[in-house]
Amino acid sequence: MNTRRLAEQGEETIGQIALRRAGAAKEVAAGIVFLASAAASYVTGTELEISGGKFAVQMPGDCWE
Repeated sequence: MNTRRLAEQGEETIGQIALRRAGAAKEVAAGIVFLASAAASYVTGTELEISGGKFAVQMPGDCWE
């Protein structure tokens, strides 16, 4: 997500995110730092989704209705 998209489609986009807010760059960076650290030395073959729950369900907005 970028600033322009948030300005143009903010309400609609935020409505599709389970946590109801845009993520911050530092939240994405924290995941990258974890994967690059010794704490992730036993992590293999997985995805770390940093989406605020946007893709946790097929229609995230439905959980709020």
